[in-house]
Amino acid sequence: MSGYLSDLVSEVETRDDTTLVQMDDADAQEDTEWADDEPPIAVDEIVSFFRRKGLGNRDYVVIPAHEPDEPTFNGDIITYRTTDYGAAFYYDNGISASGYVEFDNFSRSTLARRIRFWDRRYELPAGEFGDSTDDRPPYRDKPVEAEQPLSDVEYEEFVDDTIGFIRTELRTEHDEVLDDVIDQGPDLAAGTSGAVRSDRIIERTRESS
Repeated sequence: MSGYLSDLVSEVETRDDTTLVQMDDADAQEDTEWADDEPPIAVDEIVSFFRRKGLGNRDYVVIPAHEPDEPTFNGDIITYRTTDYGAAFYYDNGISASGYVEFDNFSRSTLARRIRFWDRRYELPAGEFGDSTDDRPPYRDKPVEAEQPLSDVEYEEFVDDTIGFIRTELRTEHDEVLDDVIDQGPDLAAGTSGAVRSDRIIERTRESS
């Protein structure tokens, strides 16, 4: 079983034509396209997901961007960098140089609209998942504090969403490991306490030594 965003990560890793989103500087900064009732993007959850999936490190994260009005990846990416002020980088086609939106202004910027469908609160078109599961991270719209605890209904919904997300993550990781094992042509070697060994890897190691 594969996950929707996990499949997206695999596509990003295998493409050789990825490039920063191109957008005029003024368009990237303004937020006039957002309707009043549209939620700001859950940036932290999205960034954490793609970091865990290996698209970046502690200093930056590569976020795949979709088309302006549909969740279709075409090779465009946003580089989310952790600096003193933090910024999401794009390619400013007005001055042919890299531009950025600061973290505090990013969640409702025009640039952020290019990743809004990775936010679970934005509904994907019917059939978009195909055979994949919805592994978009759950979103908590407010911090849980002693002074403002969740209601019983909110608590159950949050727990169900979180458990479902964890199960999907574990299932996806299991399938990825299994695919790697199958690709490597493994066998269970006697005397290794059931550890998986690939003869092909061993043979390559001997040939290179």
